[in-house]
Amino acid sequence: QCKCWRLSGIDMPYKIGGVLYQLPDGRLLGFSSVFVFNKASNNLDPKPTGGNPTSGSISAVIIDLKAKKVTPIYRAKDNVAGAPPLKKSDTLSLMQRAFERSLQLRDGRVLRLGGHVIYQKDPPTRKCQTNICYYCAGKDCIPSDPKIACEDGKADKDCPFKKGTSAFTVLNDIEIYTPPDAKNPKGSVKVLKMPTARSSVGAIEMPDGKVLIVGGWGPKGEGKNQNYNTTYILDPNKEGKEAITNGPRTLFYREDHAMAVLKDKRILVTGGTNLNGVTINTCEYYDPAQGIFVHAPAMTITREDHVPMPLGPWLLFIGGESQGKSDLIRNSVEIFTADTGRYIGPQFLFSAVGTNESRTGATDFVAVSLDPNTVLIAGGQQGLQDRDGEYISSGRGSTRTLIFHYRQDTKK
Repeated sequence: QCKCWRLSGIDMPYKIGGVLYQLPDGRLLGFSSVFVFNKASNNLDPKPTGGNPTSGSISAVIIDLKAKKVTPIYRAKDNVAGAPPLKKSDTLSLMQRAFERSLQLRDGRVLRLGGHVIYQKDPPTRKCQTNICYYCAGKDCIPSDPKIACEDGKADKDCPFKKGTSAFTVLNDIEIYTPPDAKNPKGSVKVLKMPTARSSVGAIEMPDGKVLIVGGWGPKGEGKNQNYNTTYILDPNKEGKEAITNGPRTLFYREDHAMAVLKDKRILVTGGTNLNGVTINTCEYYDPAQGIFVHAPAMTITREDHVPMPLGPWLLFIGGESQGKSDLIRNSVEIFTADTGRYIGPQFLFSAVGTNESRTGATDFVAVSLDPNTVLIAGGQQGLQDRDGEYISSGRGSTRTLIFHYRQDTKK
């Protein structure tokens, strides 16, 4: 009967999505959710035009819960990593991107790797010349095809609206964000480049402080899903090309996979989507001491976009999806041991098999470790059970919250 939730009192004027990272001074860093925009626009307060998206001027925010203040960080001009910010008086810029991999290092720095964007040009202006509709980009105007009649001064009414052209772009940019200090009130950023552009990569900090970058998809990938089985080793303390070296190839092509560090210092890689666009249940270990990938036990259930979380002596890989009928949402969690990655098996999330209770899957949710023996997940998307007993995305947000407890007395 306690009040478990309270309003923050903060009015969030910007669109943000994904996770928040706590900075050393207690403030929070979050990234915007805009990824379709006009990169050439220098408008600091863009408005949608004729159905086109905004230019996405805000790329990140710093949230001060105590002061109830949200400080914007503007994107770089032309969305080029490391370029000056759109707001000339600002001291820092960060890229706009989506489906990148972000993670916080143990020293508090935050990395963003790869991803993709859709660059949308402004729609052409409409003019009526010689009673024919013309579409103009700058000074260049071309007649409509087929030629559409119009009246002088009524082009916006008589000439159908046309969207501007768009370009789908996969990124190879790495931004390493250093939290604010006395010299840099919004923080600072170092820019590196992966040899290949890739989205939906896996990345994790290893015990030695280097970052293992695994898989993803991009224009130089293989198969119809353009997947990679190549890896990189990133040293965030080095500069330029010396910071990134090629790692060993994985045993399986994969993107949208999950990764976790075991207590024996190996990395466990699970699931994802392969080069044929099929969700997989295969797993593998990366052994930093030997520099190779080796087979790990396969999961019982295929899954992608799932979330790894520690719980007592276990590693949980929670929820996620499977490409099948219609973004099949998983209502289960896979359990491995946290010491050596020994596979234990799956468990249902919201109900047990064989009951008549309403069951729902979970994906795109928030997960947090409350203490070593407690994990909370909240929100995300929920699935509806179909006639085959599977869980299909309904496009509905979930209001459900679930807390996992590991109780040492019962081993459950």
